[in-house]
Amino acid sequence: MSRFTAAIFFLAFGIGMLVFLVWPSYASITNLRDALANQNTAIDKLNFIIKSRDRLQEDYGSISASDSDKLNEVVPSGPGIRKLLVGIGALASQNNMALKNIDFTAQAAASKSAPVPAGVSPKQTVPYQTLQFHFSVSGSYESFLKFLNDIQLSARIIDITEITFSGGGRNQIYDFSIKANTYYLAK
Repeated sequence: MSRFTAAIFFLAFGIGMLVFLVWPSYASITNLRDALANQNTAIDKLNFIIKSRDRLQEDYGSISASDSDKLNEVVPSGPGIRKLLVGIGALASQNNMALKNIDFTAQAAASKSAPVPAGVSPKQTVPYQTLQFHFSVSGSYESFLKFLNDIQLSARIIDITEITFSGGGRNQIYDFSIKANTYYLAK
């Protein structure tokens, strides 16, 4: 064999080794590098989530007890029928209104009637339930306006959906019938 042939043979052998041994290893290393980059991205996202969670826990821990009580009054953890009944009765008597009756109906699926905010999937569950109630009061029109204003200013969210009235005449005493909704956290 001549030197030239030996050189070509060794060159071909070297290229063959490169193609069959080194190239698959290089491709494997490239795939591992990509997987490592994906893992690092996932770790970065998890670290961000952990930091966000820790920040939220700090913020939640910094809420004073009185502020927490106020938040629980706005949307309580249960229907709170007794407290609502006492509150409506107190507002009625403060405004010279006579509370005649009150009926409560828990709505089973608030998510069906609640509008879906933009960017939220309709499949996500609503974290609250609706408590529908109906009550009747009687008194003067001016007292009724003050009563409605006090309901509006109360801490608990109350949506009045319907008002009907009757009466009047000489004594200017009206019977008002009110349908309303209030909300509480679903468990």
